[in-house]
Amino acid sequence: MERDKKKADLNQFVEYSCLHPTVTEREVMETIELVVEHNYGGICLPPYWVKKARRELAGADTKLITVVGYPFGYSRSEPKRIEIEKAIDEGVDELDITMNFTAFKSDSTGWAKVEVAQFSKIAHVSNVFMKIIIETAYLMPTEIQKACKISVDGGADFVSLGTGLVHTVPDQSTVQYVRDLLPKTVGVKSYSFELKAIESILEAGAERVGFLSKSIVSP
Repeated sequence: MERDKKKADLNQFVEYSCLHPTVTEREVMETIELVVEHNYGGICLPPYWVKKARRELAGADTKLITVVGYPFGYSRSEPKRIEIEKAIDEGVDELDITMNFTAFKSDSTGWAKVEVAQFSKIAHVSNVFMKIIIETAYLMPTEIQKACKISVDGGADFVSLGTGLVHTVPDQSTVQYVRDLLPKTVGVKSYSFELKAIESILEAGAERVGFLSKSIVSP
């Protein structure tokens, strides 16, 4: 009984993600049933399924999350703003927005920071949480520092360590490193392909863990 309670307690920190390219309506519906049954903290779905999921989750405590600019973040700001506004209109609770990596890596104008601030304003006016995905696997430690500062200064509620596109998940030292960089008012989200790893990720300093039941890329 104690073991079941501990598992249930951990589930509230898990965002169950269904983001692989060939996700079907059946998979979406099965995932919704699963997260409600096991009281997972959130479900992260492609924008296409937000409206339907909002109806199906009526009355449930599970947060509805979708992605914006996913997975690389390199589309222009205008279509990303449309994605954000549409998702909010259709009832999301939280947005996972990929930082514009190409702007960040070659940024002489600070555009990555401008985008975060713009998107934060849109989200927060509607009381929607915003996470910024920084994909730590692509970044050097000094770049992680810079990306975290951009996220914090821009108004992010959470910094997410990756999209799930990279098979090597952030290790505990990376989670701890990012946790130490951020103020307590900004959360850390990591991710895993294994539910059994959730507890150790939380112990390393993450407040949320995205669980991907299927790889986002082909093996």
